[in-house]
Amino acid sequence: MPQRRRLANRLGLLAAALIFVAVGIGVVFGAQRFIFDANRVSHTNEVIALVGAIEAHVRDGESAQRGYLLTNDVTYLADYQRSRDELPGMLSTLQRMVRDNPEQTRLVLAWKIEIERRLGQIDVTLGNYALGGLPAAQRSINSQVRRTSASLRVQARQLVANEKILLVQRAELRHGQGRYGPA
Repeated sequence: MPQRRRLANRLGLLAAALIFVAVGIGVVFGAQRFIFDANRVSHTNEVIALVGAIEAHVRDGESAQRGYLLTNDVTYLADYQRSRDELPGMLSTLQRMVRDNPEQTRLVLAWKIEIERRLGQIDVTLGNYALGGLPAAQRSINSQVRRTSASLRVQARQLVANEKILLVQRAELRHGQGRYGPA
């Protein structure tokens, strides 16, 4: 009888230890999953913030161009050049951030091309201003310029909307698989 009791105690301790190990493994996997999910949310928020920053840089460039055209103050040109110089690096970062998503990659490339088109339009307007003054610059600001600016805004909204959709899809997937299941 005492040997049976010792065996039962040993088996009980072993079972308790296995339960603690199983709980520990569950906690570790749950924590890893939480960290993974938090990183995905953070990544999405970083993409959204970068889209906003790029859009702001384009608007800053347009604003600096207008300031120069209206005042002939060359400090506005420096502001435009700064915005223009920072955009390629920002766009490259955005392209790296979305490279795991083919649809976003395609949209970012299209947006980049449209931004380059808009910057080219600004350069043409500034060149026309240098050659023929404000009337020549005003003739450069035509319906194509307005369409390009409108297109930039639409594309930025689409990029942000797609990122928000990804957040919703990830949340739905997470809820559908249970608290500690794979995503």
